[in-house]
Amino acid sequence: MTSVFRSRGRMVLVLALLGLVVSAFVMTAVLARPSAPPRGALGAEWECGQLFWVTSCTRIETITPASRRQPYGEAGGLRPV
Repeated sequence: MTSVFRSRGRMVLVLALLGLVVSAFVMTAVLARPSAPPRGALGAEWECGQLFWVTSCTRIETITPASRRQPYGEAGGLRPV
């Protein structure tokens, strides 16, 4: 019968330690708030986002539709008949 209590005691200890580790992780994530760079530091073509404690910035490029692009190469001088 003592082996049952021993294994339960170990299980309780493991669960308590796991709970402490998880709570420390959550507190770190909540208290370590990211700060995005000032808007003028990167320029207008950058967009920054935050997810939990991670801040990521992406460069935004304007996309020109293919219908408005100038053709390249020899086909550039041809005109439709």
